[in-house]
Formats: sequence, C-alpha cells, structure tokens
Amino acid sequence: MSDINSEMKAAADYAIRSAKEKFGQELDYSDQSIDKVENLLQQVYQSLLDLPSDEHTSKAISRTANIWGSYLGEFMRLKWGGSWILKDSERFVSIKNIEFSPIKFVYEKITYRPLYSAKKYLMEVESRINPSPVMPIQSQTEVVMTINCPYCNNNHVYQRLETQSSFGSAIGIGSIITIILLIIIAAYRVAIRAGALGNYTPDIFGDGNVGMFALLALIGIIATTFSYFANKKTTMLYECMDCGKKW
Repeated sequence: MSDINSEMKAAADYAIRSAKEKFGQELDYSDQSIDKVENLLQQVYQSLLDLPSDEHTSKAISRTANIWGSYLGEFMRLKWGGSWILKDSERFVSIKNIEFSPIKFVYEKITYRPLYSAKKYLMEVESRINPSPVMPIQSQTEVVMTINCPYCNNNHVYQRLETQSSFGSAIGIGSIITIILLIIIAAYRVAIRAGALGNYTPDIFGDGNVGMFALLALIGIIATTFSYFANKKTTMLYECMDCGKKW
C-alpha cells in the first residue's frame, strides 16, 4: 500500500508540471503562487461551463479537483505542517488534529462556487488552526464568522470592522459652504452698488481685492478638511466567502 503523503506529493508535482506546460505558470508553493492557482481555477470553471453533464465530465471534474487540491494541500502542509490522511475514499489534510479538504474546496469552486477564492479558504484554515479574536488586515479588522449569509445561506462569512470617510462628501460640504459665502458676497456687493448700505460703506470684495478672495478660498479648503475628518465613521460590514455579497 502506497504512502498517502507520497501519493499526494506526486499529484501536486503533476499539478506544477501541468501549470507550466498547459498554462505557462510557475508554481513554487509560495504565497504568490496562490494567485496563480486562483486564476487557473477560474479558467477551469469557465471551460467546464460548456461541457455536457455526463459521466465523462464528472470524472474529469474529480480528476481536476484531485490535482489542484493536492497542490493546495501540499501548500498547507509546507506552511502549517500536518499530513494527508485517507478516510474511506476521501483525502484530507490533518493539521493540529483538524481536518481540511482542499480537494473538496477545489471541486466546489470549479463547479458551483467560483467566487469562493483560494485566499479566503486559506484564511479560514489559518483562523481555525491559529484561532485569534481578530486579524488586522491593513486598515481594517476581519474575523471569520459562522453566521448564515442572507443571500446564499452558506455560513462562511467575514465580519469586517472598517473606518470610512468619503472625500467626495467632504468636497461637497466644503463647496456648499463656499457657494453660500459667494452668495452672501454677491448680495453684499449688489446692496452697496444700489446704495442700500449707505454711500460710505466700503466694497471690501471689490474686483481688485485679491486678498479677500484668497481668504474665501482658504475658508473653503478649511471647511472641506474639517468635513472629511468630522465624517469619519467606523462601520461593521459582513462579506460572504461563498457568493461574495456584502451587507
């Protein structure tokens, strides 16, 4: 009886050769190679759409899932340790006594869950073997949840804490304030010219008074900047790893 780890390593090596010969992609078990695998799986998914739903296609899908799932499993073993195990006819990667099925992930991705990315799957794996209450990612915080998605009803959901501020909204508010000031200035000058404010009222916003218009522009910039920071808010967002919907 052959060793399951050697068998799956051989399948992963075949995936590496296939990626180079058929797709011109170099796979080397690096984090960057996962993007390439994602692209390959998307191509596989698209190619399967045109095939008939028969036994031949079913066998081809199973072989494809085994090949690319083997590579993904070997990536996981090199990154986090663990070993392949065989249960009945299914192959799993066991890491810290937790079982994962990268072959099943690939099978589902190339058949009916194309938006469930390999990166998200690996993040889910890492969250289970190295549990942490939060995972900082750039300027936001993500947590893998097990709540049901309201769109597809699957339970692979990210909870994301996100700080947002709309620069467009800030410019809008600053522009409104500037326009209001312009209207006030225009009304002031019309009143002066009509003599409504008396004959000796100075026209401080006269055509030659550049300084006052520079001050007006400065007020607009200050209003825009203040609005940008005043409108910063932190919101809780959710994103489904299966269908990609956010709410």
